Formats: sequence, structure tokens, C-alpha cells
Amino acid sequence: MTITEQLSALTSIISGGGVHSLFQPIVSLSERRILGYEALSRGPSNSPLHSPLNLFSVARQTGRLSELEVACRESACRRFSDQKLAGKLFLNVSPNRCWSRFIRQA
Repeated sequence: MTITEQLSALTSIISGGGVHSLFQPIVSLSERRILGYEALSRGPSNSPLHSPLNLFSVARQTGRLSELEVACRESACRRFSDQKLAGKLFLNVSPNRCWSRFIRQA
């Protein structure tokens, strides 16, 4: 897949709601209960960008990581709510993005 094709696929995923969210339970072993769920993002299943490694790599290389992360968070919140899962929702963010925002605000 060429960089142009990757960028086109990424644009389609971001703008077209192509991020798919899965949820992995986070369990308290001592309490023997589910505390919440970690959101895991994937691209469309029929795409070379299905893998989160490929998806986020292309976003990083093309300067669209922030846009992708927003799309992932929106998808995760929407699906978490739609599925009416109990407990907390845990979202991952890129540490370099958070740190750079923190520094700019200081």
C-alpha cells in the first residue's frame, strides 16, 4: 500500500467513522469483579489499517495522530454507552500529545 493509499484510507477512517472499538475488561482480582473496560481501537476489518500498530503508525507519519485519537475516543464513548457496560471506561492517549499540551498550557 503506497503512502497516498494509506493517507486516503486513514482519511476515510477518520471522517467516515471507520474506527471500531472493542472493550477489554479490567478486573479486580482481590474483589473478584470487573472494575471497568479498556477501550481498544481498530481500523476496518477489511483494511490494511485494521491493526492498531499500522493505523497509529500511518497517523503518526502523516501528522494526523491527534485527529485519529479524537475519533478513537468518540467511538469508544459512543459504543461504551450503546452497550450499557457497567463500570468505568479507560481510554489510552499518546503520552507525547498529553505532555506537549501540558507544556503549552503552563
